[in-house]
Amino acid sequence: LGIESVAASEPAPSGNVAPRNPTELHIANVWREVLEREEISVLDPFLAHGGDSVLAAQIAVRLEAALDIEVSMLDFFDSPTIAALALVIDQKLAAAGKRTVDSAPADTEALVAGLENMTDEEAQRLLDELQKGPADE
Repeated sequence: LGIESVAASEPAPSGNVAPRNPTELHIANVWREVLEREEISVLDPFLAHGGDSVLAAQIAVRLEAALDIEVSMLDFFDSPTIAALALVIDQKLAAAGKRTVDSAPADTEALVAGLENMTDEEAQRLLDELQKGPADE
């Protein structure tokens, strides 16, 4: 059963919900590049933006290379949104004892673009999360 077989059941893209943390921002940047989209909500299903198994494989390879963890096709099937996939990736990084995306350098231009789409409350929450150190959690 391929990832394309469930495309018809995927809901249409939602309103734009900007990335709310560095992991979501990193994944969103990769999705935008591979899917050739300017805006993707972190709540939009991958397939609703024309994603297919070939594009999922390209995204998985890019995420694996950048984060040094395995991102499987099953991860895309089980976690079809940026928000859901970010949770899976954060769990894998923590389980492997590797640095989190929070400590990885962010793409400044994409971060600024993401911040422009956030409400004041969302931006403050992101800043609060970024200022927390590992000892604060």
